[in-house]
Amino acid sequence: MKKSLSIIFILLGGICWGMMSLFVNVLNGAGFSGTQIVGIRVLVAVVVYSLAIAIISPSKFKIQLKDLWLFICIGGLCVALTNFLYIFTIIKSEASVAVVLMYTSPIFVLIFSAIFFKEKITVKKIIVIILTFLGCIFVAGIIGGKHKISALAFITGIGSGLCYGLYSIFGKLAIKKYDTYTTTLYAFIFAFVFFIPLANYKLTFSMMIDSPNMIAYGVGIGLVCSVLAYFFYTLGLGGVSASNAAILSEIEPVVATMIGIFVFKESHSALKIIGIVLVLMSIVILNINFKKKEDKKLY
Repeated sequence: MKKSLSIIFILLGGICWGMMSLFVNVLNGAGFSGTQIVGIRVLVAVVVYSLAIAIISPSKFKIQLKDLWLFICIGGLCVALTNFLYIFTIIKSEASVAVVLMYTSPIFVLIFSAIFFKEKITVKKIIVIILTFLGCIFVAGIIGGKHKISALAFITGIGSGLCYGLYSIFGKLAIKKYDTYTTTLYAFIFAFVFFIPLANYKLTFSMMIDSPNMIAYGVGIGLVCSVLAYFFYTLGLGGVSASNAAILSEIEPVVATMIGIFVFKESHSALKIIGIVLVLMSIVILNINFKKKEDKKLY
């Protein structure tokens, strides 16, 4: 796959994740808890992927038992645990703090990619990570606000970033042997298994029956923010490095902030605008090819 196309897929994945607030605000307003909403996302994803693969290519269900650990890690550790820790951090602090801590993920990806995939740690990547992290801080309103965070929330927030970053690593390993459909399907199967005791599906189904219009939002968050988001991101991993993919996906908080400003009429400031510009700038810098002078390798 061409690098330019992979970049587009990674960005599309980030955009789909960034649209989550369009569904979460409505579902949460109707009384659905965070774990219920995540449970709905993974359930819809499992059903959609299973039906699609059963119709298009049933052979894609096949995996080797020796690779089972890989899909357990992708689904249970990377997808399910990321969401669980992220939601817990929101509850114990604030959403803006949680999103910034989760987006420490490129730092972990950069380190693990250098260890496992021998990717270069370059000056450009370090600069880009600093710019994106600062951008996320500005977008979230950490600077200039009165945010306080407990030690526990800090640990779970960093933990969500670590688990989120590991998706790029395990996903990269999986698509070397399996295609995007198989990898994403089993990621959601094991995420679903993880959330069975947490999502309270009996109550969730009962609430949806009582409010049938919520079914559309439940299916929507599953299709857009799970099926399409992870499909695009995993597909894009085939053509770019894991560290670059992690940085590109940070378009998510920018999209979420713009939706908040233009759709939900949330307050905005000069710092938020600066944050958006910094993230977009980092994406441009990441994809500039410095032909005249080779980027200095730090590791």
